[in-house]
Amino acid sequence: MLVSVHRALAATVAAVMAAALVAAPASGAASPSPSPPVTSPAEGGVGQGEGGEAQDLVSFGIAPAGIERADDRAFVSIAASPGTVVYEHVALINQDSDPVTLAVYSADVVQADGGGLAAREQDGVDTDAGSWIHIDGPATAEVPAQSATTGYGFVIVPLTVTIPDDAEPGDHVGGVIASLSSLGHGGENSPSINFEQRVAARIYVTVA
Repeated sequence: MLVSVHRALAATVAAVMAAALVAAPASGAASPSPSPPVTSPAEGGVGQGEGGEAQDLVSFGIAPAGIERADDRAFVSIAASPGTVVYEHVALINQDSDPVTLAVYSADVVQADGGGLAAREQDGVDTDAGSWIHIDGPATAEVPAQSATTGYGFVIVPLTVTIPDDAEPGDHVGGVIASLSSLGHGGENSPSINFEQRVAARIYVTVA
């Protein structure tokens, strides 16, 4: 999944886009390629600074990966018994012309109010599959800019998924979140706000 977010964000859209974006499973879902699809920016002020000037975009995403680069999976699927340890990878993806620093963390994925799926906030407490996922690396990563060689900049992040001995049989959903924090400028008469844009790579675990 990829998302475009402006370097200078209008306060009017911060409340609209602050939730994590987690897509439901779908057959034939697009996967990253040298020019992966990018979610269009929301309307309503995005793309303009305090004086109305256009701002640059930052396009970033996260996807299942092998040890070298993103692969063609729409999500990670694991079927295993309690006590199993599984090693996986995700790719942090940058389609911008400059490097971008992203936070990365695991989280439970649950049913959102009104339908769909949502990942918990970064400072929340995981009680299910999110707590089984361990990021085998630093909590932040600088993702290089896109280039003519790779088509997009990326960093591979290794994961360890440890299914507890007492895990309840059935389906569990977690995710690995890529997060970009920015300062939103509300204009002369509005305060600046901290804005977090999040996207998730889904991890489905079926416990035997």
